[in-house]
Amino acid sequence: MDFNPNDVTEQGPQLAEGWHTLEILEATEKISSTGNPMIVLEYGMRDAGGQPGAVRVREHLVATRAALWKVQQVMEHCGLAEQFNRGRTVESDFRGRHVRVELGTESVEGYDRPLLRVVNYDDIPCPQPAAAAPPAARVRDQVAHPGAPTEADPIPF
Repeated sequence: MDFNPNDVTEQGPQLAEGWHTLEILEATEKISSTGNPMIVLEYGMRDAGGQPGAVRVREHLVATRAALWKVQQVMEHCGLAEQFNRGRTVESDFRGRHVRVELGTESVEGYDRPLLRVVNYDDIPCPQPAAAAPPAARVRDQVAHPGAPTEADPIPF
């Protein structure tokens, strides 16, 4: 695809600097440029239809002694303190979690405008969405069960 980047007349949707509650839309395990394990988190917001928005902010969690404070801060904020204390996490632990972050900007060589980055996490862990109930549980909860339970349905409602 060829195009002229100077033809841009409008900027797409933007997040402003300041505090935002964002969802972890994507988490990817990788190896850093220095050979250390890391997880790249992509924060963003969903639109009214529930689709991930175009604006995303990346955060790199690198498993080095000097950067573990950041890993701990993010994991505790996401409700993953138990996984942090075990010393093991995987990318799926993060997806769908919410974080309350302060965004700032950073000038990066090669970019015309500053990029958004996370500069702080709220001191209070962010409430997490409830896990979806399995489909069978949702259907069972919607059906009235008159009378006593049967062997096939031993749980009284």
